[in-house]
Amino acid sequence: MKALNIIVATLFFTVIFTASAFAQATTKIGLINTALFEDEKAGITKFIAGRKALDTEFKKDFDDLNALAAKIQTLEKELIGIENQLKSGVPLNKEQLQNTYNTKADEYGKLGREYKFKEDDLKVRYQRREQIVLGPILLDIGKAMQDYQKQKAFTLLLDGTKLFSAGILLAWEDTTDVTGDFVKFYNARPATTALITTTK
Repeated sequence: MKALNIIVATLFFTVIFTASAFAQATTKIGLINTALFEDEKAGITKFIAGRKALDTEFKKDFDDLNALAAKIQTLEKELIGIENQLKSGVPLNKEQLQNTYNTKADEYGKLGREYKFKEDDLKVRYQRREQIVLGPILLDIGKAMQDYQKQKAFTLLLDGTKLFSAGILLAWEDTTDVTGDFVKFYNARPATTALITTTK
């Protein structure tokens, strides 16, 4: 029994030391902050250009939606003002004021439904175009990460942004973050992905 315990203990420490030595010898982990890809100064130029092309393409749609939102907000303030007048008991033309309130309330509801429909429609159309315009660029970035990983001999490249947001990444050394180096690596590559700028 004693001999068996010694054998088990020996095997246990052998596994621990082997795993430790293996980790020290081969593991090289890099973190990439993908949220910085869209940074105007420190990001990936091709990705930034693609995002700008999308925003330009949908500018009128967003402007129209914002104008509708402003109209709804103005109407909401008017309704609150009429409500306060009605509650105060001061107005002599209470019936007329109530009719005005009802008319504006109907318009408010109608505009609210119109806004929701247009917002949902715009979201779907934008996401569809986003896949077309940015999808090929993201695939190209993914391929570049594979090339970067091989060239720099990393065992693992991890998305630091997602890990941190999920509460998985708690602490790391600054030298582990290779975002800036990867962005330089990618931006220096020849342009292989053309931007799609055709209308929606």
